[in-house]
Amino acid sequence: MRAAAQALLLWYARNVPYHRGKQRLSQRLRRIFQVSLEGEYVERRGGLWWSIDPGDYIQQDLFWSSAKDAAEIREAVRAMPRGGVMFDLGANFGYYAITIATALEGDCCIYAFEPNPPTMRRFRKNLELNSTRGVYPCETGLSDVPGRAFVVEQPAHSGEAYLDQAVNTAPGAPAGIQLATLDLFFEQHNIDRLDLIKMDIEGAELRALRGGIESIRRFRPVILIELNPDTLERDGCSVRDVVVFLENLGYTIYTVRPRVRITRDYLPPRREIVNAVCRAV
Repeated sequence: MRAAAQALLLWYARNVPYHRGKQRLSQRLRRIFQVSLEGEYVERRGGLWWSIDPGDYIQQDLFWSSAKDAAEIREAVRAMPRGGVMFDLGANFGYYAITIATALEGDCCIYAFEPNPPTMRRFRKNLELNSTRGVYPCETGLSDVPGRAFVVEQPAHSGEAYLDQAVNTAPGAPAGIQLATLDLFFEQHNIDRLDLIKMDIEGAELRALRGGIESIRRFRPVILIELNPDTLERDGCSVRDVVVFLENLGYTIYTVRPRVRITRDYLPPRREIVNAVCRAV
């Protein structure tokens, strides 16, 4: 029975385009019939080729449902004009960067930051599979000050990998990965516009915003951001701290779906993780 269910679910994943409810239906059937896969698969989803590990939490929606973060992708595409500039912080396997660049037919400049080397290798492979133009992968972390950090990985969940900035400076200690600031990156690369920032960097969101405050003030980009109370608290701040920072810069903040206003006085339920879209007033 399990083998038959797996074959049917694979057929459904590969042959039926993404539709409303596909993710929930696939997830429910996989749970009922205890279907799971892991390892390297090269699959076509949504008209693009992807190197995917269906055993990885962040990649399984695309594998089984043909899409992920559909509402967030719509917000991102709406915010990115042709010729636009995007900073993708926490690019992971490249889903946002490659999907958006493809929608714009490569007429864009997307700087995609992914500091975890194994995840970056998958990202680069996906760029090659699709001959994607307009995306520039950066194996660098973004924070409030330049420096170095260690990547702390989480099994079967590449999206939960995070940066530990308590770098060991003892002789012979590992070098870690490089950290930059958004403002410094702008200065070094002579970037003269910014339309969109997408950030999902496991608690370092406020650090990255602080490190890009001058660029944000100058360009007033749309910001798509994950607000995760647990990861932010691990980094010594809170959802409210992020909201206050953005409001002080003149941004209004809404959850992507459903459309609910977030303010310093009206925050999501304490343990709820939400994706928010932030627009300059």
